[in-house]
Amino acid sequence: MTPCDFPLWLELVKALSAPIVAGIIGVATLVVSFGQKSISSEQKRIAQQQKDVAEAKLKLELFEERLAIFLATWEAASSPLQSSEPRFAPPQFTNLFPKASFLFGAEVEKYMRFEVASRMSTLATIRMKTAQNSGIVPPDDLVVLAELEGWFVDAATSGVRAVFAPYLDMSKWR
Repeated sequence: MTPCDFPLWLELVKALSAPIVAGIIGVATLVVSFGQKSISSEQKRIAQQQKDVAEAKLKLELFEERLAIFLATWEAASSPLQSSEPRFAPPQFTNLFPKASFLFGAEVEKYMRFEVASRMSTLATIRMKTAQNSGIVPPDDLVVLAELEGWFVDAATSGVRAVFAPYLDMSKWR
């Protein structure tokens, strides 16, 4: 066979096949590279969204734990106003002191322990002495009783909320 036996177009295809294949591989490499960059940026975006969701969930769980302690404190501070019966701080409330210290810090735990629970004990003691005295408040306790009842009115209406407000402000979390 002589070179003239092959058609010219076949010779051209043979000569151009290597550059055509190289060009196709080059284009394919660019497409894959672009696709990988696109996939990588999408993975970063998804990872950021997952991080944001995890942070929001943590904040919500913290808020719910703190809210439960706030509500228990508010209930304890309100209970002496609901009846003239002696009411000491219930164990469900006093058992929250360590958790409050962990979730809020020492300041809130001290408020719960030394403001609310301690005053509940003092008020309950005065009310027990009053009941034993035929319903007459002992003269030595009159001033303290008035101060305690005023304190509990204030605590139930605004005092407890003021102590817990900085920790329950969700506007900072948005």
